[in-house]
Amino acid sequence: TEIQNRAEDFVVVDIEGEGRDFAEAAQEAGLTTTQLTVEEDQPYVPSLQVGRELFRFLRSAEVGSVSEPFDAGDRFAVVRVIEVLEE
Repeated sequence: TEIQNRAEDFVVVDIEGEGRDFAEAAQEAGLTTTQLTVEEDQPYVPSLQVGRELFRFLRSAEVGSVSEPFDAGDRFAVVRVIEVLEE
C-alpha cells in the first residue's frame, strides 16, 4: 500500500540513507511524532494497535535504534528509542 511504502521509504531513505535526525525527517515528511513510555511487562501500547513484534524490537534495541515500520491498524508506526530507564 502507499502508506506502507511511505513508511518504509522514511526508514530506508530518510533515516538510514541520509543519516538524518528522526524528528526532523518526520516533520519534513509531514509525519506525526508522539513520545510514549513503554514498560517491559505492559500488554499493549496505548494509541497503537501493534502486536508483540514491537516488544521484541524494544527488548533488543539500544538508544537511537529505529525500527522497521509496524502495522498499527489504520496506519504504520516507526519507533525510535530515545531512552532506556532502569526499573
